[in-house]
Amino acid sequence: MAAHARPPDGFVTVDRCRHWLGGAGVPVRRLRPAAAYAVAVRPIPEVGAHELADALRRASRAAGVALRLPTPDELEMAVRGPDGRRYPWGNGRDEGWRRAPSPWELAGPWDVATWAVQDGRPVVVPPAVRGLGAPGHPAVEGHPAAWLRPVLD
Repeated sequence: MAAHARPPDGFVTVDRCRHWLGGAGVPVRRLRPAAAYAVAVRPIPEVGAHELADALRRASRAAGVALRLPTPDELEMAVRGPDGRRYPWGNGRDEGWRRAPSPWELAGPWDVATWAVQDGRPVVVPPAVRGLGAPGHPAVEGHPAAWLRPVLD
């Protein structure tokens, strides 16, 4: 996404700044995205593996731009923000945590698995309340649906 470009409605820009990633058994590291990208403020609920491509096409048509799945790192940067917080909403279980906004103003819920892409394949990233920093898990036949939070370069 060009630095001067404004994201479509319903998307926010994740700036190209350093983010703290990892924790809870995953090595902590700092990462800067290669470029700024836009991410959907609200996720699309309950998308199954067999309908993922169609859901992404529908979201692209609705936004008027080509969207893609985030990588697990991009998803973690978008959800946690750059300030090293443990969860999207902060470091503890505050009241209203399930729907509290992230530092980049993304809306929850945060206790759901989310689709991402890793090594060219769709994967499911664990919920933000327990799995941030964890690698995605390959989608398997019969896997329960996950949420979709598409991104735009």
